[in-house]
Amino acid sequence: SKRGLSVVLISLGLFFSAQVQATHIRAGEITIERKNCQSLTFIIYITGYVDLIGGQVLFGGGTIDFGDGSEPISDVRNDSRVEILLDEVDLGGGNGVGVTRFRVEHTYSANGNYVVSYQEPNRNEGIVNMDNSVNTPFFVESVLRIDPFLGCNNSPVMLIPPIDFGCSGVAFFHNPGAFDIDGDSVSFEFVTPRKAVGTPVDNYRDVDDPEFGGTMENSTTPANITIDAVTGDIVWNAPGITGEYNIAFVVREWRKVRGEFFLMGTVVRDMQIIIEDCDNNRPELIIPDDLCVEAGTNIQEVIRATDQDGDPVKIEVFSGVLFFPNNPATFSPDPPEFRPQPAELNFNWQTDCSHIRQQPYLVTFKATDQPDEGVALVEFGTMEITVVAPAPKNVVATVNNDRTIDVTWDPYLCGNAEFIQVWRRVDSFDFTPDNCDLGMPEGNGYELITRVPGTTTSFKDDNNGALLAFDANYCYRLVAEFPKPQGGESYVSVEAC
Repeated sequence: SKRGLSVVLISLGLFFSAQVQATHIRAGEITIERKNCQSLTFIIYITGYVDLIGGQVLFGGGTIDFGDGSEPISDVRNDSRVEILLDEVDLGGGNGVGVTRFRVEHTYSANGNYVVSYQEPNRNEGIVNMDNSVNTPFFVESVLRIDPFLGCNNSPVMLIPPIDFGCSGVAFFHNPGAFDIDGDSVSFEFVTPRKAVGTPVDNYRDVDDPEFGGTMENSTTPANITIDAVTGDIVWNAPGITGEYNIAFVVREWRKVRGEFFLMGTVVRDMQIIIEDCDNNRPELIIPDDLCVEAGTNIQEVIRATDQDGDPVKIEVFSGVLFFPNNPATFSPDPPEFRPQPAELNFNWQTDCSHIRQQPYLVTFKATDQPDEGVALVEFGTMEITVVAPAPKNVVATVNNDRTIDVTWDPYLCGNAEFIQVWRRVDSFDFTPDNCDLGMPEGNGYELITRVPGTTTSFKDDNNGALLAFDANYCYRLVAEFPKPQGGESYVSVEAC
C-alpha cells in the first residue's frame, strides 16, 4: 500500500551514520499523497534530516504553508493536527543524523495549483558553499496540481537518504531513488537552495565553483557536477576542499494524456554532501542493460561490484518495485551485507499484468566499500525496466453475406486492460513490431475504427452503418489499452484479413 511504502521510506533514512559536528537541519523535502480520488483531502509529509547533539536539537519548529490562503501551521511539532511518524535517532557517540517525518491532512476547497512550503530556522553550521548557514532558514516547497481532467495524483517519493559522503579528489555519486506510484514520468534539474519563497540562500556557490579547488579525477580538468534529467544520477567529478556542501534539485512529474505531456507537480529536495580527506578509491558497479519485458516474464539479473583497493563491498537496491502488493521484486542477500569483492546481488522480479505501465520503472543500485579506516565511498547505477502488455491473440475476420465482417479474438490475457482498439486498413501490410515498439506504429495505413471494453471478444464491422465494399480486402489488427494514469498499450496483434 502507499502508506506501507511511506513507512519503509522512513527506515531507509537510517542506514547511514557519521560522527559529524553541526547544529541543525541538513536536508529534507515535502511529499504529498491524495487521501482518495473522491475528495480534495491530501496527506502532506514533511521529512527533515537533522543533527543530534545530546538530543538537544528538535526538528519541526517551523511553518508549513498550504498555498491556498488558509492559515499556516506555525509550529508543526506542537500542533495537534500533526502526527509525528518517527522521532530523532541518535546514531551513537553523542552525534549523528536523525530523521523526523511529520504527517498532516489538509483539504483544499477547489481545483488548482498550490505551492506547499516549509520554512524553519536554522540550517547546520559551517556549510561551505553559502554564507552564515547557521543563521539561514531551511526552506523547501512542492507544487500540487488538482485537475480532474488529468486524474488523481500523488507526488513522487525519494527512496534514498539525502546525505552522502565523499573524498576530496574522488568523483562523488548519488541518486535520490525517486519513485512515482502513479506511473508518471519524472525528470530532474538542479535548483538553488532557498531560505524563503523565491529567495536563495546568501552567496550560494555551486559545488564545482573554482573557489573550492576541485578538479576532475584526471587532475587537469576543472571540476563539474551534473544531474541526469531522466535517471536522477548525480555526479560531482570531483570535490576539492573538505567540508559540508548543500545542493538542491527539483523532481518534476509528467503525465501523458491524449498524446500530450502535462506537468502534474514538483518536489524540491535540499540535500547535503560531506567531503573529507581520505585515501580510498570508490567501488565500481556493473549493472545490466535496460530491459523491456512482456508481462509474465521472470526477470533474473546479477549485479556485481568490485573495488580496486580490495575492500569488501555491499550492494543495495532501491526501487518502488520492491513494495508492490502483487509480486514485488526481491533480492539476495537480504538484508544487503558487505562481502569480499567481487560482490554480487541477485535481483528477481516475477512480473504480471498489474505491473504494466507506459513509463519504465527505475531500479537504482548502490555499491558501498568498507575501507579499514576513513570514509566509505559509493557508486550508483540505474537500470530502466519497462513492463509491456502482450498482443491480443488469435484474431479472425469472418465475412458475412450482409457486407459486414465479424472480428473475433481470444479473451485478453490481462484483465486490467481498459479497451481493445480495433484497427483496419484495405489490403495486407505485413510487419512485426520491434522490441518495446508498442501500440500501432504510424505510417502503415491502419485506421482506428473503434475501442471496445477490454473484456470484449468480438466486433461487427459495418463501416459505421455504410456497409463494407464488395471488392475490398479488409485487414484488422488489435491493440490492448490500459487505464490512466499508469497507461500503456500492448504489442499490436498479428494481422487478420
